[in-house]
Amino acid sequence: MVSAPGAAAFEAGTYYEHGGLSPQECVIPVIDVSTREGATGPAQIERIRWTGQRCRIDFEPAEADVQAEVRLSPGDPSSTVGGPKPPSEPGEIKVLVDEDQAAGGTVAYVVLIGADGAVIAQRQTTVGGTE
Repeated sequence: MVSAPGAAAFEAGTYYEHGGLSPQECVIPVIDVSTREGATGPAQIERIRWTGQRCRIDFEPAEADVQAEVRLSPGDPSSTVGGPKPPSEPGEIKVLVDEDQAAGGTVAYVVLIGADGAVIAQRQTTVGGTE
């Protein structure tokens, strides 16, 4: 850092004098962000379809290692009313909701659970609804 002789800040009765370049004026940070080749992001819920008490969940990427549950509260595993179920075919999971626990018209949440047991995606739905 270069500083002119006698330059100081907050000196009584004088104005601040710039003393030269500071690192903040000279350094430009560069951050490169990239993904591994062939890597995919976390699974996402693409579509929810209901046929009575059966919920069909389409998710992407189709090869993701996930299970699905229907819960009354997305963060509370004890509120599960259907599932956990693994994919019935790539990209689709079918979960049957117990009518005694959640009748048609009940607001619920579809959650995707990763291999480590953590919720990685969620979407609000209505049991027996259109989505």
